[in-house]
Amino acid sequence: PNNTFETAWPITMPQGVSTFNLPNLKACTTIANDDFFKIDVPSYTHIKVDITFTMKCDPSNVTCKDPGDLDLYLYDSNKQLLSNPAVEGTSSSDNETVNYKNFSNTLKTIYVKIDGYNQSTNTYTLNVAFSCAEDDKEENDTYSSATILPDGIEKGPFVVCATDVDWFRLPEVSMSDDIKVTVSFDHSKGDVNAYLYLIGPGGTPSTPVAIGETTANNEVLEITNANQGFYYLKVITTSTYNGYTVTADI
Repeated sequence: PNNTFETAWPITMPQGVSTFNLPNLKACTTIANDDFFKIDVPSYTHIKVDITFTMKCDPSNVTCKDPGDLDLYLYDSNKQLLSNPAVEGTSSSDNETVNYKNFSNTLKTIYVKIDGYNQSTNTYTLNVAFSCAEDDKEENDTYSSATILPDGIEKGPFVVCATDVDWFRLPEVSMSDDIKVTVSFDHSKGDVNAYLYLIGPGGTPSTPVAIGETTANNEVLEITNANQGFYYLKVITTSTYNGYTVTADI
């Protein structure tokens, strides 16, 4: 049985697989028969968990239990309820969905609990999808929507996805200033490349004035005696995704 945190059924995504489902599960009428699942969420990963079911009992009818309403909850590794609308599925309709994003650079463990509302019973399918966790600076996918960086302050962490491009604008550069941009990341979790462009009013990115495409943990782009204007940083990954920070020194 998987009716406690200690006996939670472990879910680990196989290599190369982003979604899977477990059909024909059943939540029963007593608290002792709640269903628990344990999910290890890799760094910079978004998971979407949903349960699909059909209920015929009106949740307001306390005597009707089967097939009834089911609820879905997420807990952290300390078995504390994650209580915000993104991680609670407690509607009074069919199906429930919760989301969780791990923005850290370490794996995190969470628990999923499914129970019957008012001790209802129903069968359900558990669906789990793993994807890149976009950061809260999206959508900065074009230079015209670039995130503005301060001078000399490390910012982040940000997350760049394989299907994504992140753009940043440096503070305005005066003639003959020196520029140093550091993009810091753990290369073992995925390669990150960086490109610096000088874009004038009404212009568009053409040839980068500095390129960072090494296989090191960090990419450092430097320009001495720079031309005046606004410089834009483009960050991409050649892997599935990775997290990083940016420091722009002018």
